[in-house]
Amino acid sequence: FTGGTKKRVRPTQQRRTTTFMGRRSVAQATAIALACCALWCFGAASAACTAATNIDAVPYVYTGSTVGVPFSNFTCNLFYPSTYMRGQWFTLMGDNTMLTVNLCDTVTDFDTVVIVFKTCPASGVAVDCMAVNDDTCEKKSRVTFLAELNQRYYIFVAGFNGAAGTFKIEVLAESSPEESVCTKAIEIPQTAHEYTAMGNTSLCTSSTSSCRNVNTAGIWYLYYGHGEPMKASTCDDSTDFDTVIEIYGDCGADDTPMSCIAVNDDACYSKSAVVWNALESVHYYILVTGFQNQRGNYILTIEPADSADHYFCNYALPITSLPYVNSNNNKDVAASLSPCANSMVNALYYRVHGTGEKMVASTCVHTSNTVFDTVLGVYDSCTNMSVGSTCVASNDDFCGVHSHVTWDSQANLEYYIQVSGFRNDVNGGNFTLTVDLESHLENGQCWGADEITLPFSISQYTNEVTPSTASCNKTAQSRSGRWYKYHNYGTTSHSLEASTCVPGTSAQTSIEVFTSCSFTTCVVGNTACGSQSKAEWVAAAGKDYYIFVATVGADQYFTLEVYETDENPNSLCTTPYVVPSLPFSFAGDTATSLYSWADCESRSNQGMWFSFTGTGSKVIAHTCDPATDFDTVIEVYSFCGNDSTTAHGSCIANNDDYSDPSGTFSCGHASLVRFQTQRGATYLVFVTGFGNANTGVFKLDIIEESAPVNSRCNEALTVMSYPFQDIGYTSYATASSGSCQLGTRRGMWYQMETRRGYKYEISTCFDESEFETVVELYTTCDIRQGGLNCTEIFDDESCTPQSHMTFVESDDIEHYFVFITGANNANGFFELGIYETPAAASSSNEHHHKRSGGAIFGIIVAVLLCVVVIIGAGVGLFYYLTKRNYNMYAPLMSSKKADFNTLS
Repeated sequence: FTGGTKKRVRPTQQRRTTTFMGRRSVAQATAIALACCALWCFGAASAACTAATNIDAVPYVYTGSTVGVPFSNFTCNLFYPSTYMRGQWFTLMGDNTMLTVNLCDTVTDFDTVVIVFKTCPASGVAVDCMAVNDDTCEKKSRVTFLAELNQRYYIFVAGFNGAAGTFKIEVLAESSPEESVCTKAIEIPQTAHEYTAMGNTSLCTSSTSSCRNVNTAGIWYLYYGHGEPMKASTCDDSTDFDTVIEIYGDCGADDTPMSCIAVNDDACYSKSAVVWNALESVHYYILVTGFQNQRGNYILTIEPADSADHYFCNYALPITSLPYVNSNNNKDVAASLSPCANSMVNALYYRVHGTGEKMVASTCVHTSNTVFDTVLGVYDSCTNMSVGSTCVASNDDFCGVHSHVTWDSQANLEYYIQVSGFRNDVNGGNFTLTVDLESHLENGQCWGADEITLPFSISQYTNEVTPSTASCNKTAQSRSGRWYKYHNYGTTSHSLEASTCVPGTSAQTSIEVFTSCSFTTCVVGNTACGSQSKAEWVAAAGKDYYIFVATVGADQYFTLEVYETDENPNSLCTTPYVVPSLPFSFAGDTATSLYSWADCESRSNQGMWFSFTGTGSKVIAHTCDPATDFDTVIEVYSFCGNDSTTAHGSCIANNDDYSDPSGTFSCGHASLVRFQTQRGATYLVFVTGFGNANTGVFKLDIIEESAPVNSRCNEALTVMSYPFQDIGYTSYATASSGSCQLGTRRGMWYQMETRRGYKYEISTCFDESEFETVVELYTTCDIRQGGLNCTEIFDDESCTPQSHMTFVESDDIEHYFVFITGANNANGFFELGIYETPAAASSSNEHHHKRSGGAIFGIIVAVLLCVVVIIGAGVGLFYYLTKRNYNMYAPLMSSKKADFNTLS
């Protein structure tokens, strides 16, 4: 039956029909429905390749329409927009001639696609496509292919993106040049150092492009290298179509090019130029083809490339001391792979030795010699002229068109810095590269800005700082100041204020905010508050903002605060910030809080409220942290009254300016309270300021004064799904032990469930980690001895002073015990992340599990003991047999030798 508009049946009709339909009527209706479905399925099947119209001979001409024809399913890795299209099928048997399927006639009135398949299985879903074309002649299609002898082909004529209409198909025999396949490439004499050729690709056979994963037609050349970079170009006025040049290292017997070395499109407008390192006496296959299979006339020139010589990572210039500055140009350098950009780039390389500290590479520092749009990539390995697959860091347009990257370097590891252009072609440009330690950089320049999180507070001088020329009024005046970078990682915009209008600022200041280090967009200028300044703006989601604090005059000391100016949503006890679990750490500010009444001191003040559920343990809440920049008061309540501006219930504890009874420890103007909680009860913590209108930035920690449940390995927290995140506090942890280090130490334990062949990453490299962490990894836990069989111990390998490790599970161990502790008995808050990914080829900084030194020593001792026992037993047996006059000396020694070898 033919599908059409559905007819809506009234509910009363439906009920009546159901009421009077008997069993026979049901059976009849079911039979009719099944018959209709069969007819419909049969009609749909007619759109499959199995029902293709046969082409008996060429030339073949046919006019048809795709309007109203059924859809067809197919599989084609050369055509990604769809695998389900409306169209008509044709089939023919090949006779080893070049065929062109042409839909470019004026009769064709819609956006066509033509696909050629080699296989049509019984399912009717065509597979094994070998040629495809869309939009060769405006929005119409034409494809040329070699129809091999006795091979059947299936031609599908369809519309792009659901288009349908009338078409005229012509199938014509062509005479293709034999050099349109790589096995028949035009061989350039080996003695030829330079070469020029004229060609035309109009009748060329389409073949697979491994470089671009498309089918394309062109002319092939075979060139022999002379041990230097070579440049192939079609940038001649006689070239009359949009060309692409591809370079390959080999050609398969089936005419498939292999080992893509370099490719270029549009180096010189719509024409192409590519540079590659042509090794001595090595052959290379060069394909001149067209973008989207365009065809036409071209002039090909092959000549030596005049460029810098460190265009591969194994030729990288060594950096022997820091800071390092080098000015260069990447014009006509050979193309190499950039895993960071996932493309081939024309780059120069530099090699630097890791120090265990943060390092920076930048083209932002010296920009007087260049307007070149640079891109930077950093890698941790180099093999056979190619950098490793691990992209350590990359950047484009950090400061205008210039680039800047920062990464955590590992000591004794070589890093390869790749400098290329945003436009990946051989034209290149000038640049100046600076490499240094981040600790050597001052935030006196925009590209060295300190990245901040909110709320933020800092005090700094501006003396001995290199002046900056940025200004909102475009005067490019030179001023000394400090730079800070804020990135809004949220999904919504929010209002911010940066201010030096706080106690501690003695200098005359000005504040300006920019969107980049190119200074082209000033977000907001200075608003005075006496001799100090503030700036207010809306920070858009996902955007960077660069805050410049400049000083005027001899006094150069200031204090800066940056915080959100949106009304604090936790100003009242009725809307507290809900603490998810203990331990808890939070950075906040009270500058935008509403006034709230608090019973402990019987007053209204600005502050921020928190609520948490008691655990039955003693709890400490404190602001004793360097990030707290004002005189705080902490108050604790058991409940919030109905009127949030009056009573808040019972005051449990409060403190201002904590110092312990012995006088050995003091928080200065910060606060600390200690109180007993009841399991399941709700508690409210109010952080406010001493006196009226005393606000600022604070850091609040709420911790249990008891050991965490996972202080010992036999009580480790089980990690069964990934990624896994946890925040821990080790100061009250029960002392534990493990074979990785001597003695006991405080820490927290986790049990990882692992799978063979997966890579695992363990990291404490987060802002919440506030002490120098150590990660220890064990395969066994003993209830008395702690962790046994230490496999790894990591201390500050990549993100000082925190820890980071990766390993590939190559054994059949199903779980490991992870111990997070501190170096030199350090303790406090940490954040832990554990991640699982399928293992690829592991990089040099990934560790496959291996036995520790102690385990290896134990194995050696055990083997030696076994040898001694075997020799002793052998001597005893020999003596016994000799005494009994058995003539078995030779067989016995042979057997002993075989057994010993087997045991060894």
